[in-house]
Amino acid sequence: MMNGLFAIDADELRVLGAGTSMANWREVATNETQRALEYIRSELGSLGASVSIEHLRWAYLAGPRVDDPRGIQT
Repeated sequence: MMNGLFAIDADELRVLGAGTSMANWREVATNETQRALEYIRSELGSLGASVSIEHLRWAYLAGPRVDDPRGIQT
C-alpha cells in the first residue's frame, strides 16, 4: 500500500507536476528509498529483513535530508 505523496497516481503527478519542483520527485524518491532498502537489508542481515519499502517511504517524507560526509544522502 502506498502512503503520503507516494500514493499520488504516477500519471496524475506527471501532468500536475510538470514544470514544478515536483516534476521528477517520484522517480528520485523511489530510487533513493529502494537504494536505502537494499543497503539496510545487505548491512543488517536478518535485522534488516523486517524493514519494508513503506517504512522507508514514510521516513523519506518525514525526515530531514542531511549530507553524509561519505557522500550519502540521508
